[in-house]
Amino acid sequence: MARGASLLLALAAWACSSVALLAGLLWGLGLKCDDSCSEGPGWGEDPDAWQWNGLAALGVLTFLAGGALFLFVWRWRPILAAGAVLVGLVAVGVMTSAFSSEWLDHLDRRSPGELLLIGTGIFAPILAVLLTVPGRPIPD
Repeated sequence: MARGASLLLALAAWACSSVALLAGLLWGLGLKCDDSCSEGPGWGEDPDAWQWNGLAALGVLTFLAGGALFLFVWRWRPILAAGAVLVGLVAVGVMTSAFSSEWLDHLDRRSPGELLLIGTGIFAPILAVLLTVPGRPIPD
């Protein structure tokens, strides 16, 4: 039962990481600052700033970490799964802070759906690791 729950939670975390992937690619490579660019200070006002590519890379890294989490939970490797969670959470934390350094101050403005996505993205991978018992993987 714990195995099924850990796999389901890891799959949910991977699904949440796809949102980070889409956001990173959309803003990092597509939208950038487009119409709202000005001559103001900071990289957010420069559509050619390298940081936009960094956002895309962080989105990809988050998605890869979510996939690695699922793989390591499937293979019963909780230490490696925990490493994947750490990489993913740090990557998405840096990415969200780059989007807006004050995002954490405005959680009260989020819709219930957004809060559910944030909560699932944080707690599902942690719970997946906690439910993963080290052992021998199921033969392929």
